[in-house]
Amino acid sequence: MQVAIAGAGITGATIARLLAEAGHNITIYEQRNHVAGNCHTKEEQGVLVHRYGAHIFHTDSEQVWQFVNRFGKWRNYRHKVLAHSDGQLLSMPVNLLTMCQLAGKAMTPNEARRWVDEACVFTAFPKNFEQLALATVGKKLYKAIYEGYTEKQWGVHPSRLPASVFSRLPVRYSADDNYYFHKHQAMPENGYTAVVEAMLDHDNIEVRLNSNFEATGEHTIWTGALDAYFQFSEGRLRYRTLDFARVQGESQGAPVINYTKQKPYTRIVEHNLLTPTPQVDVVIQTQEFSRECGTNDTPYYPMRLVDDVEVLANYQRLAQEQKGVTFAGRLGKYKYIDMDVAIAEAMTTATQLIEQWQ
Repeated sequence: MQVAIAGAGITGATIARLLAEAGHNITIYEQRNHVAGNCHTKEEQGVLVHRYGAHIFHTDSEQVWQFVNRFGKWRNYRHKVLAHSDGQLLSMPVNLLTMCQLAGKAMTPNEARRWVDEACVFTAFPKNFEQLALATVGKKLYKAIYEGYTEKQWGVHPSRLPASVFSRLPVRYSADDNYYFHKHQAMPENGYTAVVEAMLDHDNIEVRLNSNFEATGEHTIWTGALDAYFQFSEGRLRYRTLDFARVQGESQGAPVINYTKQKPYTRIVEHNLLTPTPQVDVVIQTQEFSRECGTNDTPYYPMRLVDDVEVLANYQRLAQEQKGVTFAGRLGKYKYIDMDVAIAEAMTTATQLIEQWQ
């Protein structure tokens, strides 16, 4: 089969590699001047900079872990995040230490549970982020950690976000501040771009950078925005995008610090702590500003508010009616997924297509 893929991000690259290994011919069209999409990394002064925000690889899938290890060496990495709130640095994700810091005293796990329960505002059937957060962590933790940061990140008050957004956030009654529970947590030693370049290094794959998509194949795989494929015929789906500003100064002491309230930016990422290079003594930091995605902006996060879901249903109907087109990835399916899930779903998509074309 001759296959045309829109986008050279992690989803497009995974599908392309597996289809190419099965004997199919792939042409990838990428509008940017580089591969790897939003997980693109570039070396600056000896530091691997995550050009579109910090990307942390973590997975429990042995199949996904074995796949990515085919294309580069990976270092073990344990992500550390702090929250800056009212002049305090609080442990993240919310854990026993966070509760003790806000309570101003040492507590056992059972004492912390009672402290939280006393502050909880229970709703029988929580319908939104705010209701579920107040029922889970209480007013003090909600105000200190979640409310301001969430509003900056999503551009709407937490009461307008679905409860499922809060459900993704861990709350622990132990001192475990490991940000993820997954068995494999790592960073590519030479950056994500090098990994994706290795994926695309195959005789059956041609990559065209700085190129708009052309439906030149017998089958199209679309990893761009779902509504863009249909030229926004059903209206625009809403996304959040990010702006970045460089910070000059000394180390902040953690790879990521979330700013929950006063500052206009959501977080500061210290890139030299994401992939430490001992011989390089350079501090490179970026502030991240979240805002609604405009027509000429790069979409990052599908919002999936009530109105978005209604418009999405129309696009999903149109997508199902398409012949010879597969929609894939975070943008192509309009859903928030982590990198390992994107790879796993891309592997499944490729396997299904290979079986279909036999």
